[in-house]
Amino acid sequence: KITYDPEADAAYIYLAENHGEVTTVKANERVFLDYGAADELVGVEILDASHVLGFDRAHPEIKIDRALAVCAT
Repeated sequence: KITYDPEADAAYIYLAENHGEVTTVKANERVFLDYGAADELVGVEILDASHVLGFDRAHPEIKIDRALAVCAT
């Protein structure tokens, strides 16, 4: 599920339903990752979403510049 708030220009991508409390990790200035109790990625918040996701261009393009990996030791 993806939601978009045009007033805040923010999008939220739900990767899990009913995830309860989350820990938020800042990936960069515009992207925040939410982790659930078992350290699983449960959601992604994108600020300035129209620019980040390309909604402000005639031909939207989604580009991932870097990936954030979580490793268990």
